[in-house]
Order: sequence, then C-alpha cells, then structure tokens
Amino acid sequence: MSARDTEGPAYRSVAAEIEGMLARDELSPGDPLPNETDLAARFGVSRSTIRESIRLLEDSGYVDRVSPRKLVAAIPDARRLASRTARALYANGVTMREVWETTLALEPAAARHAAKRASDEQIAALAANVDAMKHAIERNEDLTELENEFHALIVEASNHKVMQIVLEPYKALLVPTIEELFGSFDAQSRVVTAHERIVEALERGDGEIAALWMTRHYLDFDRGCALAGVDLDQPFDVDALKRVP
Repeated sequence: MSARDTEGPAYRSVAAEIEGMLARDELSPGDPLPNETDLAARFGVSRSTIRESIRLLEDSGYVDRVSPRKLVAAIPDARRLASRTARALYANGVTMREVWETTLALEPAAARHAAKRASDEQIAALAANVDAMKHAIERNEDLTELENEFHALIVEASNHKVMQIVLEPYKALLVPTIEELFGSFDAQSRVVTAHERIVEALERGDGEIAALWMTRHYLDFDRGCALAGVDLDQPFDVDALKRVP
C-alpha cells in the first residue's frame, strides 16, 4: 500500500507501516532495514520522506543506527520510553503526589502478579537485595540505590510488560525524594521489614500479602514525607528528571 493513500503526513504513515512490519514479524529486532531507494519504491514516496520516517523511528526506538550507513529494526525498551514519558510529565507540571499516587495504585498489583509469575531466579535476586540492604545499614551506607533496585526487581518479576513500561518513569522520578527521606530520619528498619515481608510472600506465592505489604510500604513513604517536611504537592524538579535513564 502506498503511504500516499493514508491520512496524515506521508513520513508518519511510512513510519507506521514499518512499525507494522515489526508487529507482523516481517522484520525482527536486529534485522537490517532496506535501503532508502527500496523503501521509497515500496511505499511510493520520495527518499526525503523515507529519511524523515527513519528519524521518527529512531527517536521512537524502533530503529537503531549501528553505523553511519547501517540501520537495524528494534523494539523500544522500557527505559527509552521512560525518558520520553518523564519529560512529558515534567512539561505538564506533574506533582510528586501524582507520581506517588500512580505507583501506589500500580506497584501493589505488580507485586501480586510477581507472586504468581516470578521465577526462582527473580525471587532470589530480590532476597539478595534485602540482604545487601541489611549489610549497607551495618556499614552506614546510603540505601537509595538498593531501594530503587528492589522496586525495579519487583516490576521485572511481575513479568507484566505493560506494568514494566508504565512504571519505569515513575520509579525513577521518586529517587530524589527517597534520598531526602533516608537522609532526614531513620526509615531504614521499616523499609527493610517491608521488603522482607514482600519477598516472603512471593516465596509462598501469596499475592494478596505481597500487595498488602507493598501498599503499606508506599503509605509509609507518604508518612515519611510528612515527617521530613517534603511537599509532595509541588511539581517534581529537573533534578528528578536527570535520574531517568
């Protein structure tokens, strides 16, 4: 089908057609894209239109440029999508409370799914994270990175692609606030207890308890912000944006 037969700018129509080739397995991630001349002939457009389409696909993560002249098909990963989403949230003045409310709504569900779907290796990685956090406390080290890793592992263990994509930017945006909480008062023991209970529930395959403890964990975060004087009703600042990969 010619891209001229579809609605909207021709370069967007061509980009959508190439995305469709990936969805239909006509192209697989890593496959080289046909050259500009062949694509222009296939879609009935100029080579300049093809170049605009490729730029759009590169920005969206559907094409990777492995060398100046070689392009390969790709599937956008959660981190790449997270960066775009986080910047859109920042531009729209989203508050930290809205970010927290979103994670409160979704991450307990991710924990529930993880109880049913997590592999032994994924649960072992979560248990190792809890042990590492305990050792970090003994050495009086910052826990922010381990806290962030724990939640990333939970979402990964859900084996739920939509949640993995949706939650990625929100988790990253909370990192500066987590740092502030760990630096302002002793939240460490409560965090470790919540993490332990969640992992124990996953080991038993108890999704409801895992979700319950994740909910308690996020409600504790809200209480901690109040104690530390963190205003969740302010838009998150550019420092939070810098943490998104």
